[in-house]
Amino acid sequence: MTPLNPDNPRLIESVQRFTVLGIRFRDAATSNIVMNGLHATTWPATAPTARRTAYRTAGHAMAFRGLPGLASLEYPDRSPPPAPRDYIVEVRDARQRFLPVGMRIALPLPYSGLYRPGGVGTPADFYLFPSPARAPLPTFAVVRATLEHAVTGTPAAWAMLEVAIDGDTFYGFSHIDGETLIMFPYPAFTAPPDHGPPVAGTMQTWPLTVRVHAAATLPPLPGTTLPDFAAMSTQPIATIEATDGGTPQNSLSATLTFGEPLTLHTAGRTTLRIHT
Repeated sequence: MTPLNPDNPRLIESVQRFTVLGIRFRDAATSNIVMNGLHATTWPATAPTARRTAYRTAGHAMAFRGLPGLASLEYPDRSPPPAPRDYIVEVRDARQRFLPVGMRIALPLPYSGLYRPGGVGTPADFYLFPSPARAPLPTFAVVRATLEHAVTGTPAAWAMLEVAIDGDTFYGFSHIDGETLIMFPYPAFTAPPDHGPPVAGTMQTWPLTVRVHAAATLPPLPGTTLPDFAAMSTQPIATIEATDGGTPQNSLSATLTFGEPLTLHTAGRTTLRIHT
C-alpha cells in the first residue's frame, strides 16, 4: 500500500449531506435580511423534546441539521423519501428587536432551496415584526397601540394591526400584553415652505385607516407557548371601539404627523378596545 503523502493528498472518501430546512429572515420594517441575534429551534410536532438548534449559513439563513426522521434525506441513500410530517419552528431574538414567532412546517419540503412561506413560486423570505421594545428607527413613522378585549378587559395577544396610508398597507402584531408597534418609512412629503427639509412639528400630516384582525383565542403550537404564525396572519376582522362604550366599527381613522409617534386608543381609554 502506498503511504499517504501530505504534500500530495488523495481523495479517499466523500460524504454528501443535504440540509433539509433553511429559512432566511427579513425585518418587516426595513426589508433588510436579519444577520444576527436570532435563536431558532425546531422539533417534530409529536416529539417536543427532540429539539435541534439552527446554525447560520454564509448566506445569512438559519439552517437545521440532524432532524429526527429525516436522516435518509440528509445523507441520501436512494431510498424513497419519508412521508411529510409536521415540525415546529420557534424563533426568538436575543436583542428583542422582533416578536418571537412559531410556525408549523411540513417536512420534507416539496421543493428544493430555502423555505418559502407562500409555497412554490413565492419569495424565500420570512418576515419578522418589530417588538414593542424596539427603539424607533430614524426617518421611520411609529404607530403604537395596546390592544384590549373590550368584553373581558384582557390583553389581545397576537392580534394583527393593519395601517393603510397613502396607498400602502403596513402590519404589526401584538405581544402577550397587547402592546403593538408598527414602523414604516414615511410617505411622500409635500414641498415645505421655501423648499427646505421637513421639520418635526411643521404639521406635515397624512390620514390613515386602522383595522385589527383578532380571534378570541389562538391555541399554542406543540412544545411552545407561541401560536402558529399562519393562524396569526389570517385572523378575522375585529371591530374597534372609537369611543369608550361606543358602537364598535370595522375601522378607525387617525392622523399621522411627521416626527411624532402616533398612539392609537379608544377615546376615554389608554388602550384600543376591540371586539372579536
